[in-house]
Amino acid sequence: MADKNYEEYLYEERKALFLAMLEQSKSLDRWLLTLAGGTFGLSMIFIYQIAPSPKSDSIGWLITGWVFCGLSILSTLLSFLSSQEACDRQIQNVNKLISGEIDSIKNLPSNTSGKRTKVLNYCSMTAFLIGVVCLITFAAVNLFSMKGV
Repeated sequence: MADKNYEEYLYEERKALFLAMLEQSKSLDRWLLTLAGGTFGLSMIFIYQIAPSPKSDSIGWLITGWVFCGLSILSTLLSFLSSQEACDRQIQNVNKLISGEIDSIKNLPSNTSGKRTKVLNYCSMTAFLIGVVCLITFAAVNLFSMKGV
């Protein structure tokens, strides 16, 4: 009887961890979109109010920062689609097990969409960080070149 209770505990623990993982994934995507979009807005405010005439040699930092923030947003949006596809494929795999089309979980086709989603999330985070570094460099170059600073 103790073994049955322990097995039920493990199933419940796995279910709770899976739900927590899904919530963390949603939060990550939401924050990346918010931060990358907000970074665009902050850079516009910086140019408009603080450095309306940026140094010409710093414009490359600004454009590169915008490009990488845009890539971060694009990667996040693509990860949404990839995640939906991964869930759909996993449902199809479970249906194949239920129907007996596939006799063992070992014979299930791999779900490459899940792997793609993870890669896209890492790309999004990396692009966001590169974009922020570029925009900080742009801001620093222009702040320190202003008179009185």
